[in-house]
Amino acid sequence: MARFLRFTVERALAGKAGELKEYLIGVEVFDRKSSYDPRVDPIVRVEARRLRSKLKAYYEGDGKSDATLIEFLSGSYAPRLTVRTAAAPERQAAEGITVAVLPFADLGLKPRSAKCRACGWWRGTPRRNCATVRTTCARCAIISRWMRC
Repeated sequence: MARFLRFTVERALAGKAGELKEYLIGVEVFDRKSSYDPRVDPIVRVEARRLRSKLKAYYEGDGKSDATLIEFLSGSYAPRLTVRTAAAPERQAAEGITVAVLPFADLGLKPRSAKCRACGWWRGTPRRNCATVRTTCARCAIISRWMRC
């Protein structure tokens, strides 16, 4: 795991973060042969996940006061290096806040109910504050004015 971290950070600092692909890491870090197939051998993905969790645990514990933060975003093998400032720990605490997303009401143009003026058929439940629109009735197939509620 240390070789993986060292290799990726050195490549990123050298400006070659775009070259960090699963095949390259498998061959260079984990000593796989040139016939290495990342689709068959998931060693790089498994170790990347382990490294992400170890780094997260480290920075939440002993590394809270470290000036440099190393992160591997999910789906990428290129590390993101961040220099922390004095205000950064306060901001990170705020990022831990969760937001609840509540169900919403459909406020679109689709009516809750409608009444055909030609045959009197109600689609849905009649409501107050109706508006009149011109559309085709599904029951009598006549284009007429509908009361849209």
